Amino acid sequence: MVASCVGVTGFAASAHADEFLRPTPQCTTVPFYPVAHPRDEDADLTRVRGSCGRAEGQIIEVTGRVLNARREPSARAELDLWQADAFGRYAHPAELSTAPLDDAFQGFARLPTDRDGGFRLLTIKSWAYPADPSNGRRRPPHLHWMVTGRSDRMTTQMMFPDEPHNLGDIVLGRLPADRQPD
Repeated sequence: MVASCVGVTGFAASAHADEFLRPTPQCTTVPFYPVAHPRDEDADLTRVRGSCGRAEGQIIEVTGRVLNARREPSARAELDLWQADAFGRYAHPAELSTAPLDDAFQGFARLPTDRDGGFRLLTIKSWAYPADPSNGRRRPPHLHWMVTGRSDRMTTQMMFPDEPHNLGDIVLGRLPADRQPD
């Protein structure tokens, strides 16, 4: 599976560059941004340097471009990515989940974009996890992104289309109708 994330900052679009580019919605940095960065933060989250094994779950390749508000490539922007593992658990001290933690999953990456604003990484599709135990709602699979350019920073999330938990999601539900994912 290849997930395209064209224009993580500035504008977002599908994998087809000729389609309309929409501004990417801003999200909060919390929860679970790493308190301390892990020893391995490269572009392959499916393996942890110095450890045996590979992360559980569906392995995906995520490619994209970071564009500024003028739709120009943001060369050398810095991307931080963090996400839950295949069991829906973050490697974070505030995590309350009792699900097992996948020690073979890196959970965080930091990488620069290339001169065309492009990036590529290998990760897993995270699992839906409980958002509010009192009502049974779950957060759909998603990736958290913090994108730092020359003069600004934004945090957003990449969602997966056609996920049943997208409907009624607490984060997606806060977006105006014209900003909802297709």
